Amino acid sequence: ALSLAEKLTFEFVEATCGGRPFATGGAAEARADQDCVAYDRGGTEERFLLRKEGVEQVLILDRSPGDGPITVTSRVATSMTGHQDGDRIAYRSNGRDAAAISDACAVDADGRRRPVPLELSGDLVRYTVPGEWLAEARYPVHLDPSIGGIITADSDVAGTYFRAVDVAYNSSADEYLIVWNELNPAGAGA
Repeated sequence: ALSLAEKLTFEFVEATCGGRPFATGGAAEARADQDCVAYDRGGTEERFLLRKEGVEQVLILDRSPGDGPITVTSRVATSMTGHQDGDRIAYRSNGRDAAAISDACAVDADGRRRPVPLELSGDLVRYTVPGEWLAEARYPVHLDPSIGGIITADSDVAGTYFRAVDVAYNSSADEYLIVWNELNPAGAGA
């Protein structure tokens, strides 16, 4: 079984265009509504959206920050072990993948999608959107990976899926708690 004491903190560090920073992380006032927490990152908005399968971080660029590729860097703090697993970064607990960062992509105002590979370097996660794609993009452009748990099908959890996700924000400590419950149809009524 996975330890319920595991914690994963995902923090935006910076976004660069052509190697020059145009948005930085750090302390910022949070705006929250039912399914979204947003931060102003100096002309770029960072949002965390609650989804059925986890949390999605989205950077919204209203206009081009310049010429060249955009690289987004975030820091992950956790006691779990991170490893590259194909096009996602997975975090292991008790010998199993317990959480993952995946599905990084850029989407422009016309709905054009550009999947981008994630890269793990120590505690940093990066992805880069090619400058050629950005030069043809219509703004606003959304950049996002998804952050979520991994449900492994085995004899203990066959048929499990997420039923509900919710978030709580502690403004005095600038902390979020994300919770979910699971429904196991095979175990219903047991």
